[in-house]
Order: sequence, then structure tokens, then C-alpha cells
Amino acid sequence: MPNITITLEQALKFLNRLNPNYTIRRLALLDAQVVLKNVFEQRVFTNHSDTDAIKSKSQLRRLIKAKAKAPSGKPYSQNYLERKRRMGEHSPHKYENYGFWMGTTIYHDSGRLVMKTRPLETSKKKFDYLTHHENRRSVLKATFLRGWQNIVNIIMARYAIEAQR
Repeated sequence: MPNITITLEQALKFLNRLNPNYTIRRLALLDAQVVLKNVFEQRVFTNHSDTDAIKSKSQLRRLIKAKAKAPSGKPYSQNYLERKRRMGEHSPHKYENYGFWMGTTIYHDSGRLVMKTRPLETSKKKFDYLTHHENRRSVLKATFLRGWQNIVNIIMARYAIEAQR
């Protein structure tokens, strides 16, 4: 059987014709939120050397299209790791009493899946954790990259369920 290739834009046009009121898309994105949350908590930053540098959304798109692994980010400085140890933090994104985890939200907005992290209160520690990790480690973009195939699978499964009704 030959492979049929379509672009994501073509797929979305087709799906919108099937479901013009976005009900199925909303359900699919709700399912995909769970996938992203699991990837974020279990597969991103499992240790200090597990970092990804993804500088832009366009680079993320290229990596997804090529099914490639992101390049490693810069290694952590020893001063940073020592400061974390003194504060009793040993896991990469469980920093400042789980602030990075707790400050990150995953939601869908107008048919898009979005991850955002709010700025943390880091002024008393004199370290901007959010900027450091998004500029050099790309936590949120790495979550999408590592979860992409599962996201696609869960969205397809939701549409298949709805098509059978």
C-alpha cells in the first residue's frame, strides 16, 4: 500500500470540515495536555546533564519534521550547581520548592496547545531561573519535541473515537 503524505495545514483543513464547531479538536487538545504534562514531569530534565538547546520555534519545527534529537545545552556551571545543593535542591527542575513545575501551565487556546511558565520570585536568590532555563535549556520546547509523536497519536485516537460515533 502506498504512503499518503499531507501537510499539517491540509490535515487541519480536512478536520475543520469534519468538525466546524471545534468540539472534537477541543477534546483532542484536552487529551494532549495530559501527554505534555507527563512528558514534562517524567522525561524532561531527569538529570543535570539532560538538557536541550532549542533556540526558536522554527528550530523546534525543523527538529520535529526531521525526527531529530535537540542538541545538548551548555553544561551547568559548578557555581550554579553548588548554590542549588546549598539550598537543598538536587533535581533539575524541582527548583525553589518546585517553582518551575508549579509555575508551568499547559492549556489549549483557540485550537492551539500552549505551555507557559510564569516568572518566579527569584530576586532574593539573585538568580533568574526561568530565563536561564528557557534560553539555555529550552524546557518547554524540549517537552513538545519529546512528546510530539505521543501528541499526534493521542489526537488521531480522539478523532478516530469521535468518527466511530
